[in-house]
Formats: sequence, structure tokens, C-alpha cells
Amino acid sequence: GVPLGKTWQLGLRLARANGGKLITAIIRYPHATHDLTAAHDLIESANRAVSEKDRHFPIIIEAENYEAGAQWLAKECKADLLLADVDTHVQRGYQMNNYTCAIGLMRGTTTIVHEHEDLDGSDNVLRILVPTAGGPNTVHALSFLLPLVDAADEKSVEIVTLYAAPAIEGSNEEALGRYRLRQTAQAVDAEGLIEEKVITVNNIPQGMAQEAAQNYDFVVVGSSREGSLDNILFGNVVNSIVRESKIPVLVVREPRRNFATIGGRVAWRLQSW
Repeated sequence: GVPLGKTWQLGLRLARANGGKLITAIIRYPHATHDLTAAHDLIESANRAVSEKDRHFPIIIEAENYEAGAQWLAKECKADLLLADVDTHVQRGYQMNNYTCAIGLMRGTTTIVHEHEDLDGSDNVLRILVPTAGGPNTVHALSFLLPLVDAADEKSVEIVTLYAAPAIEGSNEEALGRYRLRQTAQAVDAEGLIEEKVITVNNIPQGMAQEAAQNYDFVVVGSSREGSLDNILFGNVVNSIVRESKIPVLVVREPRRNFATIGGRVAWRLQSW
């Protein structure tokens, strides 16, 4: 069958662990015959990869562009999380402020995972690194990742939260990092379920990339409230991890409920779909 990527594999595991539904959505341009054939091939591979217990709903969406198709999907399906691979269909300028659901955008999925393989393609424990300074987007990401730790009939999962303390700031910054990691764990009732780690670095992007290279399978980064998703997806931290550590990075933005606020008017953009 057609290979399925790591983003899809993660979506399946999250749906299983959280007791949810997986909607496999393929967005294609109307009247493109070859795209339709490829879409049906992907759907067939996805159907073969799921089990009878999985609540899997494949759908093919015809839209003039990916943004329109994704917005229709998120609204009509009342999605809790829109998970997308941004290594394909590279194009700048997709506005993301019209999405109320949480968004998870994966970069660095260059290693193909076939339908018979686990997420990381091995039999080892799945290890997830979550660099954070205690922001709400990271907290939301942990809320849907934590069920993976206790998921039955799945391979073991370890989650490590990381605070990178600039060496120039001294020991006070390390103490602040330990405090923020502890507060983050308490916010999602994850004490005792996740490992908390503080490292001292001269360069934060390089330090995170070096840590990510230490036997992790993928990294989860919370989007900032001030910047755009473009800046986060292709900023120094994510670029360093993808380039130097060669593992996928998932950038997460929490649900947005109120667009009347100043924060709600920030132009969140997706550089590629």
C-alpha cells in the first residue's frame, strides 16, 4: 500500500489514547484525476492500518486551496485537534486565526513510516521531548499527550519536559526553570508521570537540538502568543532541531475561543500544509 507518514501515525495513537475519533482528511483540487487516484490509494492504506476497535473516518475534500478545505474540515467535523504535516505543499500565508480548535503542525517527517510500523519505526520506548517555559500552548499539548503514557495495548511512552537555562543568567535561572517545569506538571496533573529536566546552555536553539538528539523520537514545541506560526515553524529552535537532530518537531497552538480579544486578532499563519 501507499506509505503513511509519522503525522498520521501520531494522530492514530492520540485518537486511541484519548478515546477519540480519527478523521483522515485528504484535501485535493477539483477535477484533478491523478490526485483523486492518489487520494483513494492513501485512504485504502489508512483503512488497512487501523484496527476494528479504531473509530476511523476517512474523507476526501475538494477545495480550491488547502486553507479552505482545512477550515471546512475543522468546522464541520468539530475537530478538537487539527494535525497536519507541513513538509509538503509548501506555501506561505495561510491564515490560521479562523480556527477555534487546537492545531498541531509537524515538521521534519522525512522518514517514511509504513502502515505496519510503529511511530518511530522501532521496538524501543517512544520518547517525547517537550521544551517549555511554562506557556499555555505547551500545557495544552501535554493534556492530550499524557494519555499516551498509560495507553493500554500500546508501546511504552516517556515524556520529558525541558527548560533550557542560559548560562549567562547563572543559578537563579536554573531554579526558575525547575519551578516552571513543576508548575507545568501540576497544571495537567502529571507529577510522577513525566520527567523534568533543566539544562544550562550557551545557545538555546543549539542546546535544545543537542538534547533532542539524545534518543528522542520527536519534539513538541508550544507556539508563542505573540508571533505567527510561520515564525515558530521556521524559527531558530525548530530549524535547529530538524536540521541537527533530524527528528520531527510538532508545533502546537491551543484552542482559541474568543476572537474579539487583541490576542484573537493575531495573524497566525501556516507556511505550508
